[in-house]
Amino acid sequence: MDIAEIKRVLADNAEAVCQHLLPEGKLEGKDWVGGRLADGQGGHSLKVVVRGDKSGVWTDFGGSVGGANLLELWIQVRGTTFGEALAEARDWLAGKGYRSNDERLKKSKRVYERPAVEGVFKAAGPARMYLLKERGLTSAVIDRYRIGETEAGDAIVFGYLSHEAPHQAQMLKWLMLERDEAGKKKTWTSKNTAKVLFGKHTRQLNDRYLLITEGEIDAMSWATLDIPFVCCTSLPFGAKWEGKDGNDPNQEWIENDWEFLQTFERIYLSLDMDEEGQRATKSLIKRLGMDLCWIVKLPQPYKDANEVLKAGAGNLLLEAYGRATTQDPEMLKNAGEFREEVLDLMYGGSAEERLGLPMPFGKNIPFRIRWHEWSLFTGQTGSGKTMLLSYILLHFKRGGHKACIASFEVKSSRSVERMIQQVSGVGSPEREKAERSIDWLTDGIWFYNQHGSGKLTEVIETFTYAFRRYGVRFFVIDSLMRLGIADDDYGGQKEVAQALSNFVAKYPVHLFLVAHPRKAANDAEEINRSDVKGSSSLTDEAFNVLIVWRNKPKEREIETAIKANTPEAEINQKRRAKPDAILSVGKQRNGDGDEPRIDLWFHKESKQYFRFYSANGVSFIDGPPEAPINYTSEGTPPSEQQRELDDDIPF
Repeated sequence: MDIAEIKRVLADNAEAVCQHLLPEGKLEGKDWVGGRLADGQGGHSLKVVVRGDKSGVWTDFGGSVGGANLLELWIQVRGTTFGEALAEARDWLAGKGYRSNDERLKKSKRVYERPAVEGVFKAAGPARMYLLKERGLTSAVIDRYRIGETEAGDAIVFGYLSHEAPHQAQMLKWLMLERDEAGKKKTWTSKNTAKVLFGKHTRQLNDRYLLITEGEIDAMSWATLDIPFVCCTSLPFGAKWEGKDGNDPNQEWIENDWEFLQTFERIYLSLDMDEEGQRATKSLIKRLGMDLCWIVKLPQPYKDANEVLKAGAGNLLLEAYGRATTQDPEMLKNAGEFREEVLDLMYGGSAEERLGLPMPFGKNIPFRIRWHEWSLFTGQTGSGKTMLLSYILLHFKRGGHKACIASFEVKSSRSVERMIQQVSGVGSPEREKAERSIDWLTDGIWFYNQHGSGKLTEVIETFTYAFRRYGVRFFVIDSLMRLGIADDDYGGQKEVAQALSNFVAKYPVHLFLVAHPRKAANDAEEINRSDVKGSSSLTDEAFNVLIVWRNKPKEREIETAIKANTPEAEINQKRRAKPDAILSVGKQRNGDGDEPRIDLWFHKESKQYFRFYSANGVSFIDGPPEAPINYTSEGTPPSEQQRELDDDIPF
């Protein structure tokens, strides 16, 4: 549960929080009133707003203190540190039954190796002198960050230490003191180890702000200033940013350090002032959250924090920190500012990047799935719309795109069972094949694990979390009626549609909303987008409308032929002659506006769909082998006694 979520939930339950923290107080109108915090005496000097838009704002008129949220009140009442108050508040909410986003989202964690520290010694020779003389660092900072060096003294060793176990290295990075013939740095990292932030172990209990730099020495340069309440860290591999295909090199370290990141009120980004550093800054803001990130801009002509420090201008770093700003959205833009974006849309990258992702039924179909859009998916009860949507998501997963499904109508375990059939290509796979299918699904398929009904705000909140932490880009809500919106609640339906549009506008994702249509006169009749139950705002707001029709007349025709002992060849001819289902595009806002109809044949055992009749399903997992992921044991950490006996080991 991150800080923003904790503050919001505390504010939503402000009266209960005050009863817990200030049991001697009482409710007066919209305020909880109590005595001064300084001496705990009774009175009316402390007022906490517990209802309305300002819920959580508090003022102690007797002590001339106040705050904008209840976490700050918690610190004052308990007389504790920020970190301790945060942990107490989180535990209190858990005791009240509040589930965090992380608990709602089913997940599995990769297991990494621990780096071997043999041959790494505490920096006391050339490495230390280099950092002191040439980089301007202090001995106190070098020791605080537990810097190491090789036995030969020809390379610095940066230990990426755990914030929970400061002696335990999660990753190591080596930096040669001498550059190569081209003047470039020579670095390498430990293999099969977790990518994480450097410097986490230096955090103090009262640190509530995190500063992230591009390199280890820049983080240590900031640390020499001893800015109060700031933990100085660096990225594990310099400036990286999200590619056009949506793959983000920062994904692994963000996922590994997510719980650590969520314990800070602010994240200051002080990356290099060159083009690469600024591109990486924008990419990180999108993943970490615009409301959380503050941008530090260094003065010209300095590129990074260490250059400023070496120039003896530490005061300029402090000034840059004080001038840090959030990246506020700029709503008004001149047409020329879109030049690069528009030209890239028209001419950059591959056809798929420009036009969108094709459906699994052929690239020649004039319909594409695009980022920043949502599609309404509909069909009569029993038409197979949920089954078809599952198959489409697995197709995109084969292309490397992760999906998260909020299926309130079908339990997550049942959905996985159906997916195993679709992945394996058979109706009843052997256990070994089912296990491999689950392994394949584990790397990219997620579930909002709630059955029955749900709240849209919590669903969107969890989807946002899934995108930011795990890089999930496809989302499904199945279905609209399970969000507690009645068929005749047109205002509520409009709010749902607008909320989905806001979500996809903010993030490069695609969302499918399953909605039910009005009942047709008979099952032979195809429906159109005007048949969707409820307000027209749903189909008006949706970027695309996809309609599934099941060919039940064909099913009855074949059933009659089988009962009449019709020759198998003739029955197979009937199976081939007409499709089992039709996927119709009832609306396509972008592209050329085409609305194609896609004939589909359904393979019952595998639950797969094809553009032609097929007597067999297709396995997703029995193709060319992929490079294996090296999952190994973490091993046994050395004892504290062993640590104390070896002063030459920095971590």
